[in-house]
Amino acid sequence: MEEEGQRERGAAALAVLAVLFAINTTHWIVKRKKEHRVMAMAEALLAEIHGLRRDADRLSGPDTFVQSAKMQRSANAKEKELAGLWEDHKGSENAGVLWWMSILRAVASITFVLWLWSVRLVCLDESLVWPVGSFLKFPQYSNPQGSITIIPWIIACDRASRALLQVVLPMKVVGSKAALWK
Repeated sequence: MEEEGQRERGAAALAVLAVLFAINTTHWIVKRKKEHRVMAMAEALLAEIHGLRRDADRLSGPDTFVQSAKMQRSANAKEKELAGLWEDHKGSENAGVLWWMSILRAVASITFVLWLWSVRLVCLDESLVWPVGSFLKFPQYSNPQGSITIIPWIIACDRASRALLQVVLPMKVVGSKAALWK
């Protein structure tokens, strides 16, 4: 009977991990697709700015000052366009999808908390959880030492799946802007 209960708890723990990993993967792929589009435009603008500045430096003599100034102003305008691209990127067309994914993550987490409130999902050796053992059994402090309950498990699964996705599918860095997970 106890072995069957352990299997059910293990299956519930894996279900929480799988659902949160699936939601975070979908969120990450949508965000990465959006980032990729913006990064491609930013790379093109940076290359154009670099070329304009190089040409302006080459034409910096007194007789070609007018052409050099025009190229310098054009490069400055492209830099402003690049800065505007980063600002426009924050409120793009995928914002609604990302918002719904965040809502889905919250609803799934609340559902799991309500379903598994009084269940200890994982039991570890006391020495493995020694400094934070009381936090890992948060809602039910009467559980034995080394137990992990649903709220810390959801937090750990969410953070672990995000970290794994950042390692496996990293965002590309262009210029001084980095694509960050939010």
